Amino acid sequence: MSTIISLLIQSMANVMDVAFYLLYLLLIARFILNFYAYGVSNPGVVFVFRVTELVLDPVRRKMGIEARTVDMSMFAVFFASIMIQTVAVGILRKLAAAFA
Repeated sequence: MSTIISLLIQSMANVMDVAFYLLYLLLIARFILNFYAYGVSNPGVVFVFRVTELVLDPVRRKMGIEARTVDMSMFAVFFASIMIQTVAVGILRKLAAAFA
């Protein structure tokens, strides 16, 4: 029974790891598209902007960033998600090892 729990926790850690890597890829794509895809109605570009805006907008509001200033919310989200990923995935993997 404990190995099933261990595998389940390890699987959750792997899924969380992949989700964070997808977030990183979307943030990098958004960073590049900010320079080249202004006003483009390509469905892929619209998808990247909509998905990343779900994460960036609350951070932008908390930081008090106005439209005229440099948008540092992307860097804040990127580095905060690296820290969250490191801690959360590490805890889950140690927990899975404890059940093994």
